[in-house]
Amino acid sequence: MSRWKMIMRMLAAVGLAAACTTGAAAQEAQPAASDDGFWSRITIAAPAFTRHYPHDSEFNDNNWGGFAFYAFTDQLYFAGGDFINSYKKNTAFVAVAYLPLNLSFSRLNIDAGGMLGVDLNGGYKGYNSLDPALGALIIKFSGNYFDAPDYQFLNRAGLLLTIIPGVTSGTSTAFNLALTYRL
Repeated sequence: MSRWKMIMRMLAAVGLAAACTTGAAAQEAQPAASDDGFWSRITIAAPAFTRHYPHDSEFNDNNWGGFAFYAFTDQLYFAGGDFINSYKKNTAFVAVAYLPLNLSFSRLNIDAGGMLGVDLNGGYKGYNSLDPALGALIIKFSGNYFDAPDYQFLNRAGLLLTIIPGVTSGTSTAFNLALTYRL
């Protein structure tokens, strides 16, 4: 079986497992936002800061671009975007994100999990031994329960930390911080 077919089957299995997990509890599932409209389920993310560990000087830290996340539930997202990667190449991707760890404090929500996707245009070709598969750990920070009119926008604003592990020897782990806004 070719590597591409194996990767696509793995992605399909992860997607099916996530759909079954969330589908079984569909009646209990809460919408991802306080309002259940289509637009309120979309979050836009803009990368703002990147560092690579342990070899930061060998990589591009200007990973500009944009991402969009669509929330099917509080834990399952479809993601897509385009950015300049650590090798100064354009990368377009689609992914599924699953964030099963959810913490809520008085004014802060923290959601954590993983994202598995596909490099659509070969931006990591020659650098990624799993090409075209992409994977990352993600931690999402967002505002919670801001009732005062001057601060309600904080309920939609947040930060997204994406950790992209180096998968071959000699590579570094990338840490990217993005600004987010839920529509």
